[in-house]
Amino acid sequence: MRHVGDLTLNKIGIVTGLQREAECFRSNYVVCAGANSNKAYELSTKLAVNGCTALISFGIAGGLAPNLKPGAVVIGKKVLGKENSGIETDISMRQKLAEIIPDSLVGSIYSSPRAVADVSEKAAIFSKYNALAADMESLAIGVAATENHLPFSIVRIVADPASQQLPNFAFNAIDPNGNARIGPVMVGLIKNPIEIANLVRLGRNSNKAFRQLRRVALLIGSEFGF
Repeated sequence: MRHVGDLTLNKIGIVTGLQREAECFRSNYVVCAGANSNKAYELSTKLAVNGCTALISFGIAGGLAPNLKPGAVVIGKKVLGKENSGIETDISMRQKLAEIIPDSLVGSIYSSPRAVADVSEKAAIFSKYNALAADMESLAIGVAATENHLPFSIVRIVADPASQQLPNFAFNAIDPNGNARIGPVMVGLIKNPIEIANLVRLGRNSNKAFRQLRRVALLIGSEFGF
């Protein structure tokens, strides 16, 4: 696997789950997987074939470590999955990202094809894997990077903390292109009006995470030349 010193820096591929995450960058090498791990793998492979020299998994994540608040920045040291013992990220990229992003934390990321929404499940994953945060794309990106002998890294911002339960209807709130779908949210609230307060909290936390995400994207773009 190549390391960061070998990179043509402005050909780093960025893979996100949501369009709102992708919009943080101005680059021809930013793709959105629509919160779909299979699509994340396919797009990562295409970026490698099209000449990208490294991959970064970028976006929001669910907090697993109890002390992490919305807006906390996690730089992945390793990505873990239920049936995967872990893929290490590139140490040079990891060190550089930790250097340029103030107050960032370095630790493991747990990646699952579905969102980790339940508070008890978050606690169980943290206990078993000691992962700081959870996402849906990083493992697939890591597999594609490994297969194509590319360095990769992970930058994730906590949106929902470990103590927050995600509403069930949140699973249907993203379309295949990674855009928000208002319809399922409204239907979910009509059926479960008790979730209104939780949704307001989620929106507030997500907005904080996205503000941090944009700030971090500027730092990454400035450092790596895109």
